[in-house]
Amino acid sequence: MIVVDASVIFKWVKPDEEESEPALFLFEKFKRGEEQIVVPKFAFIEIANALATKSDTTSRTITKSLEFLYSLQFGTSTEEKVDLIE
Repeated sequence: MIVVDASVIFKWVKPDEEESEPALFLFEKFKRGEEQIVVPKFAFIEIANALATKSDTTSRTITKSLEFLYSLQFGTSTEEKVDLIE
């Protein structure tokens, strides 16, 4: 299990960002079922803010990006029980 922050997730929807290769590699491992990913409680709010203020992204693209990320159904750090020892 890996906990990623918003800067890593941001590179999944904006792969042209600098040094995105490690983030994209991790995402590929997640898609293949080789890695479990947990995101912080406010990660999607941070991503929406970064898309709106730090890039030339349209509101439609922001919506599509967030819908895509929500569809991945990551675990969140707000779940009642997260096995941190595993």
